[in-house]
Amino acid sequence: MSCAFLSASGKNVIPFSIRYGMPTVRLTRSDGTEFYFYITMTERSAISQRGLDRLLGPQETTLDRVMKILQYGYPDYPEEEIRNFATKTLKDGSCRYTVPVDGEFVTEGGLSCSFPGNVEIIPEKEAGKGDYDVPVDGLLNISFFGEHDNIIIDYVHKTIEFDGEQITGKAEPLRKIVDDGDVLYVTKLSINGIRQEAIIGTIDFFVLRDCYDEDLEYSDDEIVAFAKFGPELPDMPYKKKVRYELCGTKGRVVGYKSTDSQCSAFSAAKIRLHSMVNFIGYPIFKGHRIQLDFKNDLFRMD
Repeated sequence: MSCAFLSASGKNVIPFSIRYGMPTVRLTRSDGTEFYFYITMTERSAISQRGLDRLLGPQETTLDRVMKILQYGYPDYPEEEIRNFATKTLKDGSCRYTVPVDGEFVTEGGLSCSFPGNVEIIPEKEAGKGDYDVPVDGLLNISFFGEHDNIIIDYVHKTIEFDGEQITGKAEPLRKIVDDGDVLYVTKLSINGIRQEAIIGTIDFFVLRDCYDEDLEYSDDEIVAFAKFGPELPDMPYKKKVRYELCGTKGRVVGYKSTDSQCSAFSAAKIRLHSMVNFIGYPIFKGHRIQLDFKNDLFRMD
């Protein structure tokens, strides 16, 4: 069934734009300053150095705040040495810093929100500076907007709906893998006729697990353990067009291997994870609505 003429039914609705296949929302602070964030279901909420500089204003920079953290932990180190270390690690991401992010924000749909607790600073390259006039300021995990019975991401009308009515697509099971506080949502699909699991994401490519052509199942413990402690995987550029069926929708899609350079945004742990579990996103979801029904542990697409 086409969803081209269906209106939003959620209690809260947030419009988004698409950048590199990822839903991107605009938040406005009380002083009118606008910020842009990618929506993610697989990474923690994070802010770029540029975004944090804009949040802090002229009185303090991201570098100033990180230097205070380092000077507190290493009071005997010279200031210049700490400054050079902070500058380098902020740029390359070799050290991850977390800072409190203050302020109330409002989405384009009028939903009030704020950052809970400390937020990780990520390098500009991970925020996806890209070719747009207004760069993206960071990542927002879908949980940033609170707990809900279900979430609908409508790639036709470009809206995110919270607690909407059940959509019409055939239901597949929805379950979650929890790894160090990170929650990954997993559903079932068929690839070349073989039923297997896939992590639900918002990224602009489809990642094939290594054994996508074999009827294998892994436990959550095996998946998490391999992601954390498995061997480093070599860079093996690879892509292949496969047949898929998800929630009754059939098609063909190009799948990348998790170690392909196209997937370089993944950490080593995420690369190992995706070598065991498929990763689905925009190439399959575009032109559709997807619904994560947390209350009934079901995933739908129409």
